[in-house]
Amino acid sequence: MATSPSSGSFSGDAAAKAKAKASEVKDDLKDKATDLKDKAQAEAEDRAAKGKKKAAGVLENVSEALHDTGDALRENDQDAFARYADTAADQLDQFVEGIRDRSVSELFDEAERFARQDPGLFVGGAFLLGIFGARFLKASASEAGGSNGGSGASRSSQSRTSRSGPPSGDWRAPGTTGPGNRAFPASSAT
Repeated sequence: MATSPSSGSFSGDAAAKAKAKASEVKDDLKDKATDLKDKAQAEAEDRAAKGKKKAAGVLENVSEALHDTGDALRENDQDAFARYADTAADQLDQFVEGIRDRSVSELFDEAERFARQDPGLFVGGAFLLGIFGARFLKASASEAGGSNGGSGASRSSQSRTSRSGPPSGDWRAPGTTGPGNRAFPASSAT
């Protein structure tokens, strides 16, 4: 069977149109993927910049506390300790300025370079930073939770101290003596 010239060109046109449409869809998908990547990267950079600013603020507060500690020590004639506090505060001030003066990518590059030069010190520092960060977050949560800090132990101790009168029952071990070497009777109710 012979194909007519007109039917061959029709199938060629359809194939060309399908190929062009596939290329167009592929380009659209590439553009959308690039846009999503750019948005995600911009959001990550924005969050990192906010985190950098917050960290600098926290460290600045620590530096102020160290300066105040140095002043208080100096007032109590503890000049040697005051110098240590002042030196630590000054070094922390320099560190904060270094954080503020550098971009997030520069800070990451510097941390990566430091990790490659001395991995043991980097891991140890990261560990200590994690411990201090956890303690800071725990303290922040306690302040936000009110005077009892939201812990179960504080609530139970408050309920014990809010009762009026002495605790009920014998709270001593059986056979122990109280004031004046008088034996307390063992009670069966606790």
